[in-house]
Amino acid sequence: MTTETELAELTGCRAPFLIGIRHHSPAMSVATPHLLEGFAPDVLAVELPAEAADWLDWLTHPEAVAPLAMAFSRGEGLSFYPFADFSPELVALRWARANSVPVVCLDLPVTAPEPEEAVEESPGDSRGRDALFARARANDTQEAWDRLVEAPAPGSAPEQLRVAALAHGWALRRAEGRIDAHTRAREERMNRVLGRELSAGRRVAAMVGSFHAAALLAPEPGPLDAAGPDVAGCLVRYTFAQLDSRSGYPAGIRDPGWQQVVLASELAPGGLRDEATRLITEITRRLRAAGHPAGPGEAAETTRMALDLAALRGLAAPSRRELIEAATTVLAQGEVLGRGRVVAEALEQVLIGDRSGQVAPGTPVSALRANILAELEALRIPLEKNEQLYLEPLRNPRDLRRHVLLMRLFTGGVTFASPVSQGLSRGAEMVGLSWDLRWSTATEASIELAAPRGLTPEQVAATVLLTRKVETPQEATALLTEAAGCALESAMERAFRLVGPLAGRVGFTDAVALSVALAEVASSHIPGASLLPEQQRMRAAELRDEFTSAAVRELRGIRGSDDPEDARALAVFVAQGGSHALSLGHALEQLAGDGSPLMQGAAAGLLLDDDSAGRVASWLDAPTPDARRALRRRLVGLLTTALPRFDSSPATIALVDRVGGIPDDEFVSLLPALRGGFDVLPEQAREALLTDLARELGRARDLVLSPEETLAATRYDTAARDRLAALGLADLAFPPAERWRLVLGTERERLSHRGRRMASALDELYGRPDSDSLDGGRRGSGNGPSQLGVRQWRDEIEVLFGEHEVQEIFGQAAARGRGDVVERLDPDSVRPSVDLLATALSLRGALPEARLARLRPLVARLVKELGAELAIRLRPALSGLATGRPTRRRTGSLDLDRTIRGNLRHVVPLDGRPQVVPVHPVFHAPMARDIDWHLIVLVDVSGSMSESVVYSALTAAILAESPALDVDFLAFSTEVLDFTGHVHDPLALLLEVSVGGGTDIASALRVARSRVRVPSRTLLVLISDFEEFGSDVPLLAEVEALATSGVTLLGCAALNDTGTGVYNAGIAARVAGAGMRVAAVSPLDLARWVGAVIREGSR
Repeated sequence: MTTETELAELTGCRAPFLIGIRHHSPAMSVATPHLLEGFAPDVLAVELPAEAADWLDWLTHPEAVAPLAMAFSRGEGLSFYPFADFSPELVALRWARANSVPVVCLDLPVTAPEPEEAVEESPGDSRGRDALFARARANDTQEAWDRLVEAPAPGSAPEQLRVAALAHGWALRRAEGRIDAHTRAREERMNRVLGRELSAGRRVAAMVGSFHAAALLAPEPGPLDAAGPDVAGCLVRYTFAQLDSRSGYPAGIRDPGWQQVVLASELAPGGLRDEATRLITEITRRLRAAGHPAGPGEAAETTRMALDLAALRGLAAPSRRELIEAATTVLAQGEVLGRGRVVAEALEQVLIGDRSGQVAPGTPVSALRANILAELEALRIPLEKNEQLYLEPLRNPRDLRRHVLLMRLFTGGVTFASPVSQGLSRGAEMVGLSWDLRWSTATEASIELAAPRGLTPEQVAATVLLTRKVETPQEATALLTEAAGCALESAMERAFRLVGPLAGRVGFTDAVALSVALAEVASSHIPGASLLPEQQRMRAAELRDEFTSAAVRELRGIRGSDDPEDARALAVFVAQGGSHALSLGHALEQLAGDGSPLMQGAAAGLLLDDDSAGRVASWLDAPTPDARRALRRRLVGLLTTALPRFDSSPATIALVDRVGGIPDDEFVSLLPALRGGFDVLPEQAREALLTDLARELGRARDLVLSPEETLAATRYDTAARDRLAALGLADLAFPPAERWRLVLGTERERLSHRGRRMASALDELYGRPDSDSLDGGRRGSGNGPSQLGVRQWRDEIEVLFGEHEVQEIFGQAAARGRGDVVERLDPDSVRPSVDLLATALSLRGALPEARLARLRPLVARLVKELGAELAIRLRPALSGLATGRPTRRRTGSLDLDRTIRGNLRHVVPLDGRPQVVPVHPVFHAPMARDIDWHLIVLVDVSGSMSESVVYSALTAAILAESPALDVDFLAFSTEVLDFTGHVHDPLALLLEVSVGGGTDIASALRVARSRVRVPSRTLLVLISDFEEFGSDVPLLAEVEALATSGVTLLGCAALNDTGTGVYNAGIAARVAGAGMRVAAVSPLDLARWVGAVIREGSR
């Protein structure tokens, strides 16, 4: 179908009659009544959510003054639908009310669930969009609409505007290609609603965004989703200041005051030219009021230029573009600053306007608003202007009442006050904090939406906290702290009921968080807790002791952790101290000795004052990639826990000396790991650390030198470099100061040429500083503005750091979300690594099929090489599991041990040595493959188990090779999936398994129990971190049932080469008590256990 044919079909469609619009469009607002009068529909269908139907009468009420906004509650936020007189939907709705035409709402309900997004590539056809942009001389869709629809509108016929709008949306849709799942779901509902109306024989006019129009050419009736939960809605007044798109409010438009002028002109060229003249006069008047010369001459010249620009562009009257260009040229006189800023402010004031809407009398309003205003006034909390309110609630009783009221409003969903940050502190005790206050239209709307929950702030907050869904320890912690902050006894009782049972099953980080929160409630350090009854604070103290004990219990569960959050929790827990100081000291020494690299670093950071100055510095002995990876993670742990004391400790001095004294080539090989370790610190902290370390870096006691010292040092360095260059040694030496600038990623302007290249290459991974980016908000780990292409980046890494670092750096980049770098790794030369394989597998859900195909060869080789390497280690542990009975009948399998023992009497000398002559050889009798040992591998594939999932697949494939075993492989998160058919092909299995989600071990064990055939010949291996979702009672019941039936059980808290993991020690202990042996094991340990059980059971 040609472009002309497609557009003709779109614009000629009458079932339904399509009116494509932009949400705010004065041109389409003027055309809409004429289009509707000409078509005379029986029904008007408008792109609004289903819940809007209840508010349309109030929105179109004759006494309602736009701008107005409908608002609906949507989860924790609000959905806003602002309308102005120049909104085509409002014009159409008013026309329908005046002509008694029924209205149907086409869009999805506000409560509709978000559909799952499918990752796929569907290239669009951008020729139409490119043609629009070329004609508009713009690369922005909104600007193209303004120039091709709005600007030519004066003097155009309504049908011409409708065609232009539909063509604009059609071109953008064709260029889009893949339509996202949410948009598809919306359009499917629109088609079903339109189909119902059309099938009833009604003439339907559909007013929709022009982008959607092409999807509505052939509506079919269909079932609509059942109504969701009741949604609170309201109608509130709006202002042009909020409607302006620069205000930050949703669904806005630039310069609504100008848009209102265009609407009022009804697109008459003469009227619009007069209005442009009036606005220019008003702008010059405002300039004079600001003290700048601007009289009738300037106004006349500005008007002349605006009219001339319009004529040159073939327009009947000036548009917003011509008006702004003329004012900037004539009135600002080409200045960007100074007078230019004053002109820009005057333009904004005039073109935005100060219009405010008003709801019609009788529009539903709640009593909650009056009660909130009364409480705010009683406590003298300002409403008139936006400001920051500083409070000291632990010192001042009135500030305490203010804080509790603001906390109740915040918790209840009233968008008026938001906490900024903790203010002054005295020791560990918080003294003051600040709130940002802003009374706005959003506040009015949120009050109306919160009204069903109560009549006072206290009732609203209590309803929210008493009805909030709480399923995780984190949610329970939030409930506890918010209930205390709001001083709500009923909510605190609910929090205690939910928190109490968690002490036996929370992990370390959650146990610490709950212990700290309960301690703050007990000591009234949370403002508002002092208003609670004494009995509740005493109950908090009792629970605090329980969770402190739980945290001590769970310390062994974080031994293998690689999560900085666990390190932070450890630091908080140690800072709490208390009655467990002795056991904590012993646990830290254990972590420093045999924990994961990150936990070794975290423990070393907490033992920094006791360090012999050699432990941290010894980490630099890292000659292999694995050792350098461990160095990076140790530094992350160290800096996470020790930063406040790091710059002054003996260990730091030893580290500084060691970094400054190692040879250049060794430093270069360690630099990526060192930079990665210190990157855990924000840029400001790294800059401060560099300044603090200055005294350890030689003669220059301050790395930030005065201009005179900098000039002298530069001359000296230049002369020295010239002498080195004459010897061919330039750019090879890294003095201590330069080394630490490279390690900390700061002061790039003071680096040598080679140092700047190294810094730039590492910046591609760790991000560039704010000073290197025009948009500081874009700076982030791995997300800074890229300056090198992937190929160029790889070349730089090879030249600067060596080829061996490419895989390490690219692997880190992929883990940070850059899938393009993994595609560049050569499968034939890559070093097999479980970390790299897990990273590559994690990218599957983020890559389209075309790019995933390029990743498969890498994954295939990693699986093959790692599987072969693992098999060499595991097969000896499985030998002898399937040997047949001894026989004298000759078979293909000689039983060498029995042959030698049975022929010891047939020994003869041969070549001077005794030799056994196998007169009576013994053989293994043939065995059938289907031996009845049954192994069920049950693997937790929740988000924290990626490494164990890889090892599980590889190990299961090796175990399945044994003829003594029939292996089932079940993967679970909150659902159980059977991958037994892929157990012999770990590549296919790993490509199918999706890591992520929650953990429901009880349901997985229930499915595994249904697979048991002969319990006494069944081994069940559960590989999980034991972070059970919900109560552990069903889990323990399933374990007991399996153990009682005779199944041999093993729970692997982790399956990896180190035999360490992160797991819930409390639940693991109770599972062990129910009959399942639990341990963190390596694949070799697992294979030995399987072999031992089968050998023992086969005797």
